[in-house]
Amino acid sequence: LGATAYGDLGTLADAVAAGTAPAPEYVVVSPSAETGERVARAAHRAAAAALDAVQRWLEEERFGDAPLVVVTRGAVAVEAAEPVADLAGAAVWGLLRSAQSENPGRFVLVDTDGRDESLRALPAALASDEPQVAIRAGAVSVPRLARVAVEPERDDARGLDPEGTVLVTGASGSLGGLVARHLVAER
Repeated sequence: LGATAYGDLGTLADAVAAGTAPAPEYVVVSPSAETGERVARAAHRAAAAALDAVQRWLEEERFGDAPLVVVTRGAVAVEAAEPVADLAGAAVWGLLRSAQSENPGRFVLVDTDGRDESLRALPAALASDEPQVAIRAGAVSVPRLARVAVEPERDDARGLDPEGTVLVTGASGSLGGLVARHLVAER
């Protein structure tokens, strides 16, 4: 990638302040867990490291508007049949999604498959200005909502028993109230 590596954000911030390094366009970090750790401990450790990086990033003004790019490997699935291999990384994604909603434009999430062609696609993925990307075999994917074809209801489809009981959990909230009213009025 032609990038310079620093041991931590503090070292990079000091280099930028001293003028020995230019202000970066992006800063890439990759929180990782120790091999062989139990899943819960690894997720806790990776999320704590990511939280520390997020907090330091938000406190540091010397990086200007450069986004912090958090790279994971196998933390999200791109296809329905794809397994999520890095559950600790999935926890990092959850944490960073919250940080993204509170600080738009400050963080980018990238998940790779670890292949060389995927790492080479990282600059193009970052140039897309997408806040969340997954790179598989060098191809960049972004999350999008899509319409799903719905099959028409069959005549023999089982409906709700009009004399039966329906339990709606969370009905005290707005959405639950709408569901409960719909069930009473329509079913």
